[in-house]
Amino acid sequence: MTPRPALHGNYTSLTGSPPFYQLTDDAASFAPGTLAGAALSLRNGGEDWITSVVTNNTGTTLTLYTGPSGLFPDSSQTYFIDP
Repeated sequence: MTPRPALHGNYTSLTGSPPFYQLTDDAASFAPGTLAGAALSLRNGGEDWITSVVTNNTGTTLTLYTGPSGLFPDSSQTYFIDP
């Protein structure tokens, strides 16, 4: 099995509240439904990184499960996905 490189990008919006958020990247072209179960990390308020689980995705939007962790939508726009 050959591992795929991590995906990364800059999101254009982040909405929702714990435990579910929707991250939208207007420049992305994710194949719908292909990232369920992937880990997604984003910088959250300074030096903290939050890792969440992608529960579903469309072409430009990812639905994230963060558990009790809250995300700060304006703190960073960079994300990394490890499928």
